[in-house]
Amino acid sequence: MQRANAMAEADGHDYISTRHILLALTMEDDGQAHDLLHRLGITADIIPLPAPLGKPSKTPIVEQSFAEAERLGHHVVGTLHLLLGLLADGEAMDPILESRSLSRPRMRSEIVEELKRLPPESPQAEDALN
Repeated sequence: MQRANAMAEADGHDYISTRHILLALTMEDDGQAHDLLHRLGITADIIPLPAPLGKPSKTPIVEQSFAEAERLGHHVVGTLHLLLGLLADGEAMDPILESRSLSRPRMRSEIVEELKRLPPESPQAEDALN
């Protein structure tokens, strides 16, 4: 979230948008969401400029990320949970997913499968909200 916040500030925004969070996840050096996104062909260079993904969204995404972690029995919110929160944000990610022949249900399935590989208290389930 620190990287997303810095991006928002650099863009002159007083809010963190879906785009900022997604860009930050694609630019992480070693997060599970970064690895999954890159494996599926979702990289920073395909994320459009602010217009389609530019609405304020930090609070709902963060709240949804916590809800997803809780639903899955995880006590740490990591980058994959943030990615689930982005998917739940509605249609904001659809153009990006469609550009990679992905749907929201398939992307959610990919994320959940990745999370199943990690124990609920895994040290690899980094705290993405720091």
